[in-house]
This record gives sequence, C-alpha cells and structure tokens, in this order.
Amino acid sequence: MNFRAGNPHLKPRQTQPFEVGYEYRQTPMLLLATVYYRENRNGVADVLKSLGDGIFLDEFDNLATSRATGLELTANRKITSTLSFALTTNLSWTQSDSLGPTFAPTRSLAAIGGQGNLTWNATKEDLFQLNAFVIPKRLTPQGYVDLLVGVDLGYRHKLSDKLSVVVTAQDIANSVFFRQTGDTPVLTERPRAPSTIARCA
Repeated sequence: MNFRAGNPHLKPRQTQPFEVGYEYRQTPMLLLATVYYRENRNGVADVLKSLGDGIFLDEFDNLATSRATGLELTANRKITSTLSFALTTNLSWTQSDSLGPTFAPTRSLAAIGGQGNLTWNATKEDLFQLNAFVIPKRLTPQGYVDLLVGVDLGYRHKLSDKLSVVVTAQDIANSVFFRQTGDTPVLTERPRAPSTIARCA
C-alpha cells in the first residue's frame, strides 16, 4: 500500500554559488564558458519511508544536502542566413551527504548533460526547430535518478505580427522514461519498467 503526503513545514532551499565566466562574442558566433561551485542546503527531496506491514509513505522534506562543481559551455552560431544552432553542455561533479540510517551513504557522481537546438527559418513566415536534451544521472538522498534523453520537433507559422500557429511533436524518439531508484541500508526500491516498481524494507 502506497501513500503520499504533503509537508507544510518545508523551508526554502539555500544555495551558495561561486562562478567565474569567460565570454567570446564575434558575429555570427557566441561562446561562453563558466566554472562554478555550489553548496546546497535544505534541498527539497522526495523521501520514501516504510511504515511496516508493506505500507510506504512518500513525502517531501528538506533533506537534500550536497555540493557541486563543474564547467558549463554555451555556443550559439548562425550557420547560414536561415540556419542556426544553440548548444549548452555541463560537465559536473556532485557529492551528496548521508543523512542517517534511512538514507543512502555519502556518494559522489561525475556526469555530463546538456541541451541544444537547430533552427531553420524556411521562409519569413515558417520556422522549424529540432530540440534535444540529455539530463544526466542525478543523486537523491535515497538513491539516484537515471539519465533522461529526449528529442522534440517544433513548427511555427506566422499569420501576422500578433498571431502565430505553433505545432510541437514531443519525444519523437520515444526515449523519455523516468526511473528513480532507492538504495539505503533499510529500504530498497528497484524500477523494473517505466510503470513497475519493486520495494523491499
């Protein structure tokens, strides 16, 4: 039996960021590099608790404490008069702290993710855009969330300066599946399929 509960006592997350950036701009290209370090406290996390007898409670709490460092790279360029691209990538290292016996031990993770789009202005009224994103594997207080990859396609037809028609095809590669795994000393959660979960306390 699975239950969900709200939490009216949540506090806002506190983040202390330190960043250094470098920008290069020369038409038709823009390059931006940012090195960062961030301390996160009171992060809001989805927490699963076993109440015994096969009963589980899922609720939010301020139990995500972590630090992250990395390099973010951004590039925009106009390839031709009608074709352009934008790309952002993030190389990161994250460490998540242990918060007690019901949570995963202190862990660290190196990952790479990003997003990008390719835009084609076919005519003055018609625009096509292909968007792709990679959300890397992420640590949670009780485990991790698997890598997420998706591709979308959009079309816009301009009827006037104030009115346009927009059509979007989402997840055209049928690749978006959200999988979150829990692995603690007292509770294990293993997804077997996108909608099937095995839990053991």
